[in-house]
Amino acid sequence: MTRAFGVSSNGRLIVGDGDDRTGNLHPVLWVPGGVLDLGIAGNYQSGRAKDMSDDGQSAVINFTSNTGLYPEAAGIWTSGTWPMLAHEFLALHGIGVPAGMWLTHCEAISADGRTFAGNARYRDATGRDVWTGWVATVPGAMVTVAFFGLFMGHRSRP
Repeated sequence: MTRAFGVSSNGRLIVGDGDDRTGNLHPVLWVPGGVLDLGIAGNYQSGRAKDMSDDGQSAVINFTSNTGLYPEAAGIWTSGTWPMLAHEFLALHGIGVPAGMWLTHCEAISADGRTFAGNARYRDATGRDVWTGWVATVPGAMVTVAFFGLFMGHRSRP
């Protein structure tokens, strides 16, 4: 099974997901003449490409795992890099994620491929999971990061 989620502005490149030989979802890029597996970052088993820049040179990916402390992670792929966890990609561009915060999803990318948006999670002082939105922009030498104070819900620690 394959699904499409994002398309370049000229309509020639499409991102989404497709099953691999083991039944795991992999982020894929449809290009003229074929489908490319974008790969999986870290110790994650599956992923889904959610959106792409207008030129098709960058995409956002959500990775999932059946194990580990963080079963979901935001990712970023560019034509010049391998798929990376979003916090690693941002660190390469001088953007630090606050300690204790985990970028769980990356849902959108700007037309120019330099601004990313998604969801993050952290534990508050009482041990509750707090969900918030995040936006990071990598514009040349200037770096901007915003974490929204949107309280998306909480749950008790298991």
